Amino acid sequence: MLWTLFLNASLAEQLPNPQPFVFFQGWGTLYDMDEDVQADPAGYGDPEDDTGFKIRRARIGVKGKDDRFLYRVSVGMSSGYDTVLQSNNDDIDIVDAYVGYRPLKGLWVNVGTQKVPASRDQIMSTSQLVFTERSLPGAWLVPNREVGLVADYRTREDGTRFRARGGVFNGNGSLLGDNNPGKMFAGRLEMNSGPASVYRTYGVVDSPTFGFAADLVHNTDLSVTTTAYGADFIFRYSGLALLGEYRVEQLEPANSDIVDPGVLSQTKRDGYLAQVGYSYKGYEFATRYDYFDDNKDIDNAGDVAQLLVGVTYHTREDRVRIGGGYQMRLERDATSVIENDTARLWIQIRQ
Repeated sequence: MLWTLFLNASLAEQLPNPQPFVFFQGWGTLYDMDEDVQADPAGYGDPEDDTGFKIRRARIGVKGKDDRFLYRVSVGMSSGYDTVLQSNNDDIDIVDAYVGYRPLKGLWVNVGTQKVPASRDQIMSTSQLVFTERSLPGAWLVPNREVGLVADYRTREDGTRFRARGGVFNGNGSLLGDNNPGKMFAGRLEMNSGPASVYRTYGVVDSPTFGFAADLVHNTDLSVTTTAYGADFIFRYSGLALLGEYRVEQLEPANSDIVDPGVLSQTKRDGYLAQVGYSYKGYEFATRYDYFDDNKDIDNAGDVAQLLVGVTYHTREDRVRIGGGYQMRLERDATSVIENDTARLWIQIRQ
């Protein structure tokens, strides 16, 4: 029925004109404490970059939107978030591929490969992140893109506004169809006020802008059932931008001889982030502290925190960003804290 709706609507109206876009992020590591020739110990959030350069993300695509339709298709590649998550994508692949239709005022229905509506840190485009990288909970406690359907409703009232999103997805991280017995369900409710965007931190805001949201994700996979929930907020006024988030994830292994569940018993994980930034004459100064615990019942090397301090320069139209920062990592092994700090430069080009 949904596809019939899209087909009938497309016959009645013309799709919006395509707008091509390109996106590039590059990193340069100036200094890294851990450059052991034989083996660098892997840790959450640590890509194990030695001194040198790399392409963090590169994408190209087309998008379009009018009062009734929207679409976005992009392809690209990215290096891994860390050596544990194994998210390397050295080959060029599909990043986004979805279409949307507005059947009612304020309501959009999108279908295809798209982001799961959970976590402000994850929903925000990496092009809007001052450090060009997500936090530990944003990467580890939230699904990224999935194939599915999302209904997105926004109120049109002035002052305080509400936004509700709900979606159903395959939940297996694949573009090629569903191979598990269940589905992933996600829901997110937001309350926003003020004139500025609640999904970016850069810029001077004339009036106070505030956004608060809570979300829930449930996924029944082949070997584990995951329930995750969280809350986040953003506050912007003048050049100030405050960002905070807390997330919890519960993993329940299932009997399966097909896929390793990854956990042997019920496991609870959590994480949080706190970020403060200030925009002044094209510069964005920011500090972020984030934390991730991969098992609340065990005090071990799975407890990781990061403190990142840096500054990013934005060109007039924000098409180019150049910045740098120092990341202090608080990793623990069985007996001590591992020294693994990094000094990094980054550049972003968006057209």
